[in-house]
Amino acid sequence: MPLTTQSLPFSGSPDLYNSGDPDRRVPIYSVLSHPAIASVSSRHKERVKHVSAGQMDALLVANQAIDDTWKILNRGSGNQQRHLASTEGDSFKRTILARADYQQHQQDWPGIARTAARFEAGNCGEMAAVCALLCASSGINQPVSVLSSTIHDHAVAQIGDPRVSDKTVIVDAWPEFGRAIRTKDFTLLGPQPSVQHTYLPQHAAPQERHRLLYDSKVSQKQIDRDFATLYPNSPKDGKKLLHELLLTAPTYAQQHGAKNLGLRYQGEDSMGRSHQVDLNLSEAQFKQRLIQLGINPKNGKPTPGNRRPHTSAMENLKQQNAPSLVLGE
Repeated sequence: MPLTTQSLPFSGSPDLYNSGDPDRRVPIYSVLSHPAIASVSSRHKERVKHVSAGQMDALLVANQAIDDTWKILNRGSGNQQRHLASTEGDSFKRTILARADYQQHQQDWPGIARTAARFEAGNCGEMAAVCALLCASSGINQPVSVLSSTIHDHAVAQIGDPRVSDKTVIVDAWPEFGRAIRTKDFTLLGPQPSVQHTYLPQHAAPQERHRLLYDSKVSQKQIDRDFATLYPNSPKDGKKLLHELLLTAPTYAQQHGAKNLGLRYQGEDSMGRSHQVDLNLSEAQFKQRLIQLGINPKNGKPTPGNRRPHTSAMENLKQQNAPSLVLGE
C-alpha cells in the first residue's frame, strides 16, 4: 500500500464509537471502510494470530509508546492533512522549526526525539525517533531501531532484531489510527529498509519517558515569532497558511499501515501473563484521536472553522494517570 494522499470520510456509523462505554473497543476496520477503497471488505476481516512472548512484550510496549507519542507530539504532523487543518498549519510550523533546531545542532536520534518533544510536533521521522526512545527506555529486553523505507518516504521504529528472527514489531504513530503491528503485517516499509539508529537493550534510561512528556516546551509566542523570522514570505494568518500548504506542499491522509485491520494477536508475555492485542482503539482513545484530528467525535465529520485549542502534554497529563509500562512490574 502506498502512502495515501486522498482524504476519505468515515463510512462507518458514528454509533460504532458512541456507545457511551469508554472502554469498549471500536472496530477500526468497520469505521474506516469506504466504497472508494477497492476490496475493503475482503481485505479487512477478523483474524487471530498467535505470537511469541517476545512479540507480545513488543506489542504491549509499542502501543504504550504510540499512545505516549500522541500526547508528546500533540500538535501532530506537519504533513498530515487533518493535523494541518485542525491546527491551522501550526503542526507544520512546529515541525520545520524543530528540524531547523536539531539540524543546526547536529543532534543524534535521541536528541531529535527530545527536540521534537519540545516543539510538540513532527512528521514520521520525528515520530519514529520519539517512539524508538520510548520503547528503548521501557525496560524491554530487545533492541529498538529507527528504520527508513527505501521505496516510500517513510520512517518507523521497530522492536526486535530481524537478523535473529522475523518476529519483529513495527511502532508507527504517524498514521491517524496507527497501532502496534508485526512487521510482516505492515505495508508502509517495503523490503530491506535502511537502519538509521539502534538502541541496544537497556541502553536508554527509564527517565526518558518523563523527560519527553514533562520537560519544558516551546511557547506559542516563540513559535510564531521564529517562523515569521525564518519564513517572512509565508502567511502569518493560520487559515491562509493552511490554504497555501494544502496547495503547494506534499501532504498525506494516512489512516493506517496495516494489511488487515481485523487482526488480533494472542499470547503470553515474558512474565507468563495472557494478552489479546488488536488494531482497534478503546472508545475513549478513538474519540481523543478524532479531537486531535479536528473531527467531531459525535458524528465523525470535520469541525468547520474551529481550530482546536493547544493543550500541552503537561496540561493533558495533569488531569489523567498515565503510568509507564515497564516490563516486569
